[in-house]
Amino acid sequence: MLRATLLSRSATDHALLLAVHHIAIDFWSIEVAIDELYTLYVAEKNGQSASLPPIRQQFTDFVHE
Repeated sequence: MLRATLLSRSATDHALLLAVHHIAIDFWSIEVAIDELYTLYVAEKNGQSASLPPIRQQFTDFVHE
């Protein structure tokens, strides 16, 4: 459902390729995932600890509503 490939173009230039099946993620979810990946990347690049917002609702919470 999810495939990630890290491509190295040079010693300092890389690209992350993500392929996600549409049944596994919608546009809103992919936007959240990309924002969180960016936050983690910037923190790692700057040698800092990443701080992501807490998860407000689990899938089981959604199902029980």
